[in-house]
Amino acid sequence: MMKFAGYTHLMLSAQQKVHISVSCRLPGTPPGDQFLARRRKSGGRYGKINLAPRVKTFAWRLIRRALATGARASKFSKHIAKECSRCGMLETDSHLLFHCPFAKAVWFSSSVGLKTDAFDTKLYPSNIIQSILQNSQSKMSIDKIFTTLWCIWKARNDYRFNGKNWSVLQVHHAANALLSCSIEDQTTACSVAFFHAGPKAYVQAKPISRQETTPSPGTTVKDTSNIPGPIIFTDAAWLPGRDGQLVSAGLGIFIQFGEDRPCSQVYVSAVSPLVSSAIQAEAFGLLFATKAAEVLQIKRATFLTDNAVLAKVVASQDLLNDPGHWTIRPQLAEIAATSSFDATRTFHISRSLNFKAHHQAKLALKLQGRSLYSRCLNSASGVCLNSDVTSVCTEPECRVLFVKCC
Repeated sequence: MMKFAGYTHLMLSAQQKVHISVSCRLPGTPPGDQFLARRRKSGGRYGKINLAPRVKTFAWRLIRRALATGARASKFSKHIAKECSRCGMLETDSHLLFHCPFAKAVWFSSSVGLKTDAFDTKLYPSNIIQSILQNSQSKMSIDKIFTTLWCIWKARNDYRFNGKNWSVLQVHHAANALLSCSIEDQTTACSVAFFHAGPKAYVQAKPISRQETTPSPGTTVKDTSNIPGPIIFTDAAWLPGRDGQLVSAGLGIFIQFGEDRPCSQVYVSAVSPLVSSAIQAEAFGLLFATKAAEVLQIKRATFLTDNAVLAKVVASQDLLNDPGHWTIRPQLAEIAATSSFDATRTFHISRSLNFKAHHQAKLALKLQGRSLYSRCLNSASGVCLNSDVTSVCTEPECRVLFVKCC
């Protein structure tokens, strides 16, 4: 519906709308259909596209020029600034995703070291993506490109509307987590298990029959009821400090022994040393869990984390060829050296299955600055693990804040 002087309303047919939308495009930039047509003509040269649903929606909006950037959204409301919230330049699609200093840092620190200064600022993102894919020296897949673009878009929205400042590393961690998960788990991946940005999403767990083979270490387990022996769930809660200031993270573990022991469950909340990223917080959470298992003399424990990247790196047991991010290498070395740790029994689970450890991690953030609180619901049996758990300390700055055994 469009309004003109002298007319109240003018209804346009679908064919007229298409004609107007195409004619209003900037000169020298092909419409989104041409980008898709070029890919079809390539005969699947770029491989099968395997994107998370939210990234597919973002890619469709980007190609159709329907993203609510500052330059576009400010035409419909005077309350929306057309300038980029980071650098103050006009926020077009190309500026936001490729030419903003933050976007430049993301692409340059990627695996291919892409310098976006080489692209004309007047080019639309679809043209830039086409150039990247056609470059024989670039090994970036179309999945990797669109997932990284979506994470840049997500970081922009958090900075503009929520005042949360992502680091460049967080963008890469989020993109890698989305790409590393299977199709069934992609709807839960960016609560990325490792950072504050996205809303929680849940997925129905498909039961695993007992006849199925044991999953490979570091892969996703969708049902924990069939795991034999003690199970230790671990998680971390972390919010970045202002202006890049280092802050402590909340650590949470939930230990499930089984019904054959007097004390069948233990809940623990603690705070970590100062950390710089969510992946480092998750690494401290897993290290704290292995130390707890060592103190409690738990043998053949299965460690579960909702961080897919961490689970994969730890299970690989190859710090030289697959060391993970450089900030967590000291924690990975300590984890591997712990007597209670078994890399073949480390797996990834969804956030919906890790809610108890997640609750303990969030509780630790609320209890910072308070003294230790312990509670034993198993005093009648004469077995209490609180004193043992409180002795767990991965670093001098790490403190146990809450313990409950039952």
